[in-house]
Amino acid sequence: MAPWLDKKVKKLANCPDNTHLRIYFDDHYFFAVPFTSEVKQTENEWSAYDQKAGLYYVIKSEGNHYEK
Repeated sequence: MAPWLDKKVKKLANCPDNTHLRIYFDDHYFFAVPFTSEVKQTENEWSAYDQKAGLYYVIKSEGNHYEK
């Protein structure tokens, strides 16, 4: 299991071939979640499971910290 990272999501974008959602933490680094993933969402957590790769992606909210 990978460690938790204390990062803020900066931007969301489709990858060029429209098969993945890119989740950016800054202007260069992102991770990509396939659109075919099984997604679940609660008030404080978003998770996706990529069955093909066997990977879980989890984003937790630590409160409402919106920056404009």
